[in-house]
Amino acid sequence: MNSAIHRAGSQMARRYRQGRDIIQAEGLRGMTSRARSVGARLLQPSEPVLDVRRADVIAADLTNPFIPPTQPLMPGEPITINWVVPPAGPGSGGHTTLFRIINQLQSRGYDNWIYLYDSHRVDCVYYAKIAREYYKFTGQVRRSDEPMRDAHAVVATAWNTAYPVFNSRSAGKRFYFVQDFEPSFTL
Repeated sequence: MNSAIHRAGSQMARRYRQGRDIIQAEGLRGMTSRARSVGARLLQPSEPVLDVRRADVIAADLTNPFIPPTQPLMPGEPITINWVVPPAGPGSGGHTTLFRIINQLQSRGYDNWIYLYDSHRVDCVYYAKIAREYYKFTGQVRRSDEPMRDAHAVVATAWNTAYPVFNSRSAGKRFYFVQDFEPSFTL
């Protein structure tokens, strides 16, 4: 017991001297920066948080793919499109382009639905409000884990949204809306 107390006291003295030296050399800002780094490491999840849900990757059975039926287009009926979109804040370049296309289609009579996909389980209401207020989207916004309605087209808009599009059992031809060569953005 005495040796444990002795070691703890020795460590406290060592940390005190280290802190004093950091403050002398870098000021209080240097000490604060180091404390933040330690705090961030302690709060970091033990497993990496992926941009795709693990269950979606596992469910994507390439050996037995689902072949979605196509929706017949009836005269006078609008073309319906389900868009699977990662949530974004105002000003996202990719989302600005995407919603510009969607809004153009909407103005031409297409019926567009947004399905928000996010592996972090974000607040759908918040991101639906951004879609409406910032990107001027007027259609329906749902969570991608809700059953997707049948449509004429189902569109993945980012690499991670390809999984819920592939796994969806809704009717509709599958598409991938490509804006960038995404491997160029890897670290």
